[in-house]
Amino acid sequence: PSGGGSLLAAVDPRAAEWEAKLKKLAAQVGSKGGLGALLVRVVSGSNLECTDDRCDAYVNVAVDGKTQRTEVVENNVNPRWDASPFFFGVLSASSVVRLEVFDDNLLGDEPMGHFELQVSKAPVKVGLPLLPHRLQGASRGSLEAE
Repeated sequence: PSGGGSLLAAVDPRAAEWEAKLKKLAAQVGSKGGLGALLVRVVSGSNLECTDDRCDAYVNVAVDGKTQRTEVVENNVNPRWDASPFFFGVLSASSVVRLEVFDDNLLGDEPMGHFELQVSKAPVKVGLPLLPHRLQGASRGSLEAE
């Protein structure tokens, strides 16, 4: 956008850096026949279902075989990550974004639910009102991401 700035700028002061990274990745992926680039930012979880007496949650975000993860938020069923965005090269509009919440445990991480979204149905602007995504594979819990 010319002159008035972008929606990203209203979300975070690092927006110009994010936009530059997104454009660069989109150009790289596009030159190899892919669709472009996707920004995913994990914001928070609500009412997560823990498998033990402590809930130490983190989120894996996967697109087209590439995975990135948030930091662990310890002992909280309503974690707030407000993570910096993850950037993914996207191969096609039918690619799927999978966000999976885990409980970080010493003896092995326990899945706490997930949701998936086809890239073609993902919002095209950052900064829109966040909607909670109900976690599948759990009796309760939701995740906010953009």
